[in-house]
Amino acid sequence: METILFNLYLLLQARLAAITDGDKPVFRWIDHDLGQLEDEKPALSYPAILIEFDEFTFTDLAENCKMGEGNIVLKVVFDPYSSTSNITNPVFKEKGLKYYKHEGMIKQALDGWCPDETSDVYGPLDFMSASPGKERTDLRIRQMVFSIGIDDYSGATVQESTNVSIDLEIKF
Repeated sequence: METILFNLYLLLQARLAAITDGDKPVFRWIDHDLGQLEDEKPALSYPAILIEFDEFTFTDLAENCKMGEGNIVLKVVFDPYSSTSNITNPVFKEKGLKYYKHEGMIKQALDGWCPDETSDVYGPLDFMSASPGKERTDLRIRQMVFSIGIDDYSGATVQESTNVSIDLEIKF
């Protein structure tokens, strides 16, 4: 059975995979965050994005309908391949700082984006923050947080309709 977060994950993954630099996809690995960064050598291809849904809370509306909001946390992971010090050749320094360009591309693709415009389930994503990931020193990690509102009608009570036939006789 597909769920709201199942569908949101697939829509988000497709949107991120569509980010290109020229005709080349920017991100080589987009996956659910399952703790890959805890491994000594994460099985990732860089640059990578790890997706997690965090702090989703729901409020009852009526008849098992829910209104919710939560955060989408993206860990954008880069293999550090170039120095960014003040004495570094500018060509190499630009390569080393490319993760900021990629972060900007993600923000541009997701901030204000509505995952499924054909339904009224998902609200637009709202960019909340970007910060350095501190999990590892051998990788560059940027953590980006987007908030989203969700209307969940999956538990709504379906009312059955009954056809009633009425014969009317109108006299003048």
